[in-house]
Amino acid sequence: SFEFTGAPFYTAIASLKAGGDLAHIFCSKSASIAIKAYSPEVIVHPVFVSQNEVKLTEEELIQAHEDWLKKILSWKNAINSWVIGPGLGRDDYMSSFFPKLIKSLPSGCLTVLDADGIYFLSKYPELLGELKRFKTILTPNARELSLLKQIIDLDIEDLYEKYRSEEEIQEIPSSEKFKDFSICVKGREDLILT
Repeated sequence: SFEFTGAPFYTAIASLKAGGDLAHIFCSKSASIAIKAYSPEVIVHPVFVSQNEVKLTEEELIQAHEDWLKKILSWKNAINSWVIGPGLGRDDYMSSFFPKLIKSLPSGCLTVLDADGIYFLSKYPELLGELKRFKTILTPNARELSLLKQIIDLDIEDLYEKYRSEEEIQEIPSSEKFKDFSICVKGREDLILT
């Protein structure tokens, strides 16, 4: 989104600093210039438009979604992991595109859902089944965790108490595993459920 250009940039830079060769950002056309100005290290693809930028008819929106998917998936063989959510925006165009994107991602890839990605997942709980196709990590903060709790049976408070330690990051043993994805709960003490 135009308002949150830092989130996708920092996500891409973190990927590069962790050893990634390339980092692609697929963003709105209005956000692309700001993101490109941050650094020449990331590859920026101005793909999306928001309803604040352009008013599309239903037919035009269907065509736009097809175009967006085609542009994004043209890179699927070059991208090993996908981070969906930081800076995505919550307008109606993106809301109706999100399920199409998730259903079109290549099976077996690493997929991280954060921020608006978690928001949209909570709006489309039927997509939880799609997470089985990926190595999925959900990374909610406290507000996003409350959205996840609406669609997933999750008692984080009990797990915090059960496995409390002096460590800043605590990994929960495999007996508490989620079948289809891992969760890294961000907060004062991070909790990793694998």
